[in-house]
Amino acid sequence: METLTLQDLQFFLPEVILITFAFVVLFISNKNKSSLLPFHLAMGALLGALIFTITQLGSEAILNFGTVEINTFSLLLKIVFIIFSIITVWGSKDFAISISFGKEYYGLILFATVGLTMLGSAGDLITLFIAFELTSISTYALPLIDRSNERGREAALKYFLNGAFATGLVLFGLSLVYGLTGTVLLKEIVPIIAEIGYEPMIVVALAFLVAGFGYKMAIVPFHLWAPDVYEGSPTPVTSFLAGVTKKGAFVVSLKILLATLIVIKIQVSILLGTLAILTMTVGNVVALMQKNTKRMLAYSSIAHAGNILVGLAIITELSVAGSILHIIAHGLMTIGIFFGILYVSKIRGGYDLGDFIGLRWVAPWTAFGLLIILLSLAGVPPFIGFWGKMVIVVSAFELGNWYMFLALALVLNSALSLVYYARVIRVMYMDNKGVEFNMATKQNTVIETREITAATKEIGKLRTSSYNIALYVCVLLITVTGLFPEQLVAISREAARFIIPW
Repeated sequence: METLTLQDLQFFLPEVILITFAFVVLFISNKNKSSLLPFHLAMGALLGALIFTITQLGSEAILNFGTVEINTFSLLLKIVFIIFSIITVWGSKDFAISISFGKEYYGLILFATVGLTMLGSAGDLITLFIAFELTSISTYALPLIDRSNERGREAALKYFLNGAFATGLVLFGLSLVYGLTGTVLLKEIVPIIAEIGYEPMIVVALAFLVAGFGYKMAIVPFHLWAPDVYEGSPTPVTSFLAGVTKKGAFVVSLKILLATLIVIKIQVSILLGTLAILTMTVGNVVALMQKNTKRMLAYSSIAHAGNILVGLAIITELSVAGSILHIIAHGLMTIGIFFGILYVSKIRGGYDLGDFIGLRWVAPWTAFGLLIILLSLAGVPPFIGFWGKMVIVVSAFELGNWYMFLALALVLNSALSLVYYARVIRVMYMDNKGVEFNMATKQNTVIETREITAATKEIGKLRTSSYNIALYVCVLLITVTGLFPEQLVAISREAARFIIPW
């Protein structure tokens, strides 16, 4: 462990690029609201950061007295988060042009991405917390970015207040950990806690950490803010919050919780497992009752948080690898499906299930893309959404005992989720109410029960919108990684080795 050298600075080039371009995007002229310059700058920054990160693959280093760690885990997450941000920025192109704060939107996403890329590399509590807060603070204003969205104020207020409370709980927990160990370095915390042995203050610290991160991850009973925020925010913002920044909370949880629970592994395993079962069950049951697809997907996202939490509860190398894999899978699926339903809202005027009736006739490729993602969300093979769950279930059966009950709960909840995902599929493909197909002309005629909107009349133009492009990219990645999962599973297992402290 030593101070930084000029050669070491190469590992920070992705962050330097993102920060530089974030400031440039924020301070360029805003006279032409429809200019694509902010979009091109943001895409250029993200692509440049991705290229430099890929060139670092295979590197291992501990920098700046242990505060920064470069390894498979940090580089994998850095690449994943940058790719997620690239898809989000590309998919948001049409949205950013339509609002007054397009360049601010791109700037905030770049700043949030900087924090996300540093999460995996952070080797101490201070760096980890600052990186996570940079991500959180950058996203607090995003629900307000579209002034025409009246519900954005409520969503922003709830998101900010819950985020602030969660930050306070996390800070209190971290202060207790520091007080017990006298160090902020994660590598030093593990042996010190192991030497101290069982200490009631460790339980108190973990209670605050689980509660704080529970808010950030939207696990039950800390989940109540998520549906209102996801529904009230502009849909591209919801896609970024649910698909990208929320995954950062799981990364922080992986690093901190795994480093501090070495002494009371069994007790924490039971606690996290119970929270996982509650989160999966409540998320899926309430999702069954929803008629609005944005709200349904919000509760679905809560249920998937429970799926990821199962891997943390089992606490083995294989289970943590399964959680990492499911974080990647759910990020892709969430980004893709929210941009898909945004496209549907543009041609049909809303997000209710009724707006998806007969979608296969009106937008067949969009319907097909949504079908793939919905099946993947339900854990149907061979898509990527299946493999993360499968790895977690296998790890549970390897240990036996009560972990098999966790695996059974995950499988049953996946089956339950298929009910409301299948409902959307049925409406798109099997319910022809409101749609008349002219076999003679092979043309589609949409019979709306309400007045056809202007957006519906421009459906041909919208087929090539950025929303659909983001959907198709996610579908491609979900399918390819699902058909050839071996490499991704192997990388996830290798990444897990760097954060398992025993």
